[in-house]
Amino acid sequence: METMIATIERATAENTAPKAGTAHERAVRYILAGTRLALGWIFLWAFIDKMFGLGMATESKNAWINGGSPTKGFLTFGVTAVLPPENNPFMDDHLIYAAVLAVLALVNAGDTWGLGRMWARLPIVQRTPWLR
Repeated sequence: METMIATIERATAENTAPKAGTAHERAVRYILAGTRLALGWIFLWAFIDKMFGLGMATESKNAWINGGSPTKGFLTFGVTAVLPPENNPFMDDHLIYAAVLAVLALVNAGDTWGLGRMWARLPIVQRTPWLR
């Protein structure tokens, strides 16, 4: 009688790092990495503008460093501003952002032009793979 042994391969930097792959696969990796960086810039810019009041969406007098609240405008106006969506009866740019973020996480886009491989080597990430 043969004994069956089940093994689970732990996700590590060695087995999750991007492979050289074809030119098409490399292009996809770079496009997804660029998309991740662009989306990150959108969020970073929103933070910087709220923090310093650069005049784009936040006036200087309402800047966080000048005593303004970074959530006041959103809590009083922003929540209802997108309901229902202005240009479409059911789709909103926030849903698209959420979907893009999910795709970027699922394909480990941070491994290209990011800290994803270094993050994967952390002991806590190796013990709890859902952090990957």
